[in-house]
Amino acid sequence: MDVQAKIQEALVLGRGDMAKAVRALQDMCVKDERLLRALIQPFLPGILAHAVQKAIGAAGGRVRQASGTPPRAPVSTVQKNGLTIVKGQTGRKPQAVPTSVLDALLEKLGQELPVKRPDPTPRPKTGADIANLLGADPNAPLPPTRAGKVHQASIHVLAKSFKR
Repeated sequence: MDVQAKIQEALVLGRGDMAKAVRALQDMCVKDERLLRALIQPFLPGILAHAVQKAIGAAGGRVRQASGTPPRAPVSTVQKNGLTIVKGQTGRKPQAVPTSVLDALLEKLGQELPVKRPDPTPRPKTGADIANLLGADPNAPLPPTRAGKVHQASIHVLAKSFKR
């Protein structure tokens, strides 16, 4: 079954209008079950997973195992560096981490990570603060600055225009 050819045919029937093309493709799928199967085949695992997940949610998260299925692998714990590591809990709903585990983790991280202390001197926020740090009088007027060549030329042109 050439799905792309059928999609192109639906586009021609819809004259480029997407909604009309979708309706035409729907009509083709109603008449031809092989086309429908070919279209949904790539999406079937996701559709089935969604249906199962929805059924589990409707059952309140409790699903009875069939008698022939093996039980889940047991959850095992391993002690490593003073921390309890739990194995075999994938796919479960996240639970609150006990405070003892968090405390042990923070203590372990605190020993290995260098602590960067903030600079005790505050950063200057104003020009007066900068002047104080440099030892200058904050109330003194700013020293004159030399104007650039372009600025000087502009002032000369303005002065000449008022001279006339």
